[in-house]
Amino acid sequence: ESRNTFNIKNNDLVNENNGNLSKFDMEFSVCENENDYSISIDFNNEIYDGETINDILNSYVEVIQQIGQFNNAMKDIEYIPLESKEMIINKFNSNVSKEENNSTYIHEFIKVSKRYPEKPAIIFNNITISYKELDGMSNSLAYQLKQFGISRNDIVPIISERSPYFIIAAVAVSKAGGAYLPIDKNLPVDRIQYILNDVKP
Repeated sequence: ESRNTFNIKNNDLVNENNGNLSKFDMEFSVCENENDYSISIDFNNEIYDGETINDILNSYVEVIQQIGQFNNAMKDIEYIPLESKEMIINKFNSNVSKEENNSTYIHEFIKVSKRYPEKPAIIFNNITISYKELDGMSNSLAYQLKQFGISRNDIVPIISERSPYFIIAAVAVSKAGGAYLPIDKNLPVDRIQYILNDVKP
């Protein structure tokens, strides 16, 4: 499997096809420079194309820019760049074409899980979880979340350290129809409480 890398340098997106082997299907890297940050994504180009990665990076930068302003509640942050949002509203939402694309990243994940069930989806220290195992565990948790009343557009905070269990929880929340909000368990208690209050319905 070959690897492509997208980098954001000086606000410009640069595609570097380095042809190396990809350890993960997608891997984010954020490096702090003297006056700014550099963001890059290594990705498996047998699963993702450049346009999809471009959209992911642009959405990521949009969220970071809005968080930096601290003018909005977290639940009100726009993750779709203005240009893309206008295209969605004015072009994709028009009546010119009746074709619909209801695919989400969860649908794509399920397709990959069925295609590569035994391939590792998560590798963390000495723990390896296959796509089939991740799909099954996230299905079980998603069912429990639905029993608790989690549904479409609900925001579900996940207070966790970096671990496979965070990935399982995040996928489960998405399968239940909600949106997950990662919260670092090492944050001060009052900061965590502030975030929880901010996302209450």
